Amino acid sequence: MKKKSIFFLLIIIINLLLTIHKTKATEKEYEFDEEKDEEMTEKQRELIRRYEEEQTKQTEEEEEGKIKSSPNMKIQAIMPYNGDLHLKPGNTIRVVVGFLNTGENPFVVHYITGSMLLPDMSRILTNFTPSDYHNTKVMPKEEVSLPYLFYLQEGFEPRNYTIIMSVLYEEFAENRENFTDIFFNSTVIIDDITGSVDLSGVFTYMLLLGGFSYGGFRYYKYTSSKKKSAPSPNLTGKGKNQKINDDDEWLDGNARRRKKQKMKKNTPKNKKDQK
Repeated sequence: MKKKSIFFLLIIIINLLLTIHKTKATEKEYEFDEEKDEEMTEKQRELIRRYEEEQTKQTEEEEEGKIKSSPNMKIQAIMPYNGDLHLKPGNTIRVVVGFLNTGENPFVVHYITGSMLLPDMSRILTNFTPSDYHNTKVMPKEEVSLPYLFYLQEGFEPRNYTIIMSVLYEEFAENRENFTDIFFNSTVIIDDITGSVDLSGVFTYMLLLGGFSYGGFRYYKYTSSKKKSAPSPNLTGKGKNQKINDDDEWLDGNARRRKKQKMKKNTPKNKKDQK
């Protein structure tokens, strides 16, 4: 009966833990995390404002055919920790941007920014915070690598998206000229982190429950074996011991009486009477 009770109790505990974990997982909704935008510092807001002004200026110049990428600047980018382009929401993504100046004049890097769009590029879903590189110089024939970090908000549905990243830089020549390059334009895959957490959570719960169950079984087996090996009370033996004690008391009494009688016989009065 005890083994059956323990087994049913373990089944109930497993079902309860799985239900709680599943409830927590289903409570997570895919909503854009707007709190990150509210937590931005004034410096970041000012940086965004300046970048937007630059973007407006670029757009106007681009419409006039004045802005373009420089043939003397080669730009490449890699995601060292996300080479397969699988991204997890709620994480900071690191991008390394490499600049190679093949010209004769120095360049200055101003800003790097990016956006995430729907796969068909019909709508921008979020803009990443631009990074100001404080006029980092790239001298002629020099290669410079700069890190760009952006935070991928939680709440995006697991599917394919398009990420575009661009850089604003300037050439120091007789006529200073601004350039912009879209150095990253690729499809990325947002992973379903909820599903992976569920599987790992269930596996962890099963391991813990298995350990507790094994420990409980060993403890139950140990206590049962101790109970079986313990000697049971023997009433016959107790009565026998009592009888032995009574016999000892009787012998002691007889010995004392005999000793007294012997002592009386050896008194002077008794010896005189005997003569």
